[in-house]
Amino acid sequence: MTEDRVLLKPFQRMPRMDSDFKIESSHKNLTTTTTTSRKKTIFAKYLWFHSSEKPKVFVIHHFSPFRRFWDAGTVLMLMILVILLPLLLAFEFENDGTTAVAWIQTIWFMVDLVLNFITTYPDIEGTAVASYGSIAIEYLRGWFLIDVVSAMPVEELSEFDTIRGSTIARGLKLLKIVKLLRLFKLERNQFVSKIQRRYQLKYSTISLVKFLVLLIVGAHWLGCLFYTVSVTSGCSQPYCSWVVNWAQDKHYNSPIDEQCFSDEPCNYWPLGSRYLVSLYWAMTTMSTIGYGDISPRSEAEQSFALFGMLCGSLAFAYGLTNLCTILFYYKQYEVRYQSQVDLLFEFFERRKVPLDLRLKIQEYLSYKYHSEICEFGGEKSVQE
Repeated sequence: MTEDRVLLKPFQRMPRMDSDFKIESSHKNLTTTTTTSRKKTIFAKYLWFHSSEKPKVFVIHHFSPFRRFWDAGTVLMLMILVILLPLLLAFEFENDGTTAVAWIQTIWFMVDLVLNFITTYPDIEGTAVASYGSIAIEYLRGWFLIDVVSAMPVEELSEFDTIRGSTIARGLKLLKIVKLLRLFKLERNQFVSKIQRRYQLKYSTISLVKFLVLLIVGAHWLGCLFYTVSVTSGCSQPYCSWVVNWAQDKHYNSPIDEQCFSDEPCNYWPLGSRYLVSLYWAMTTMSTIGYGDISPRSEAEQSFALFGMLCGSLAFAYGLTNLCTILFYYKQYEVRYQSQVDLLFEFFERRKVPLDLRLKIQEYLSYKYHSEICEFGGEKSVQE
């Protein structure tokens, strides 16, 4: 009896049909397509902005989640630099912690230098430009030079034995000030405005915080630089250095050459106390109080004190104007109500309005001010 089947030997496989090849090929194509689409989805989610623009591989959108995270990290690095740099220049305290932070900042800025060559920028119409050549030209014409200088490993250069502790080493550390120019880059990128829109903060709140930050950072820098000018002026006697004069009065060793100008044994002047005294002088100068217990001795100190008084006058004028504006925005409805009441009083006096009618009109205005129409008066203007 003949059977319509193929008899197989042991361990012999069935011959593969054309349909099997098609199924396997389609399965491989489906797997490859799924993996590719997954990569594109991850790229579009983290490195691109969710909009109608088509993502481009190896290009980071300037509004992408990754770029926002990276910009926030850059702001953190700049904040640390703003605080640490004047302390390192003035008091020259360095340990493993400050060295590690300096290296982290250098590596971060180096990576940021590379990322800027593959990050899009908006054109005049607001469309993201993703061409490598256009991005490179725009970056080279803009912040490239500042970013290169800020990414230089100044810490390693200043640690060479031939220049360690010399004027050249201090000059190399001064190159770190160039890194602060990145703060203007943040202003250009509207970083504060993005935070304001993200967390729905009032303009008055943003203005108050910016003023307080500028005041504290300005006093921090002014005090540290005043100490630096005194220490590096080349005088180590009390009559020509406020630092040495203060050390003599408090029975401390001179921080310049460790001299003791007292008959009694002198103690070490702690770094925290030196910074506190410098910050105290900066705050009294910027607030235009000036108690006079810390006064400049040499011409270099007097010149810097003039600069400090100029900064203090500008900060006082700016702060007073800013605070008045902030208070106005916080109480604009109350100010508007009081203005109406003042105008009403003048009208009463000119027209000789009876007292009973005056009280009724004032009660009506007070009711209107405390009612929902006055309290949420801004809602109507927003809807319009």
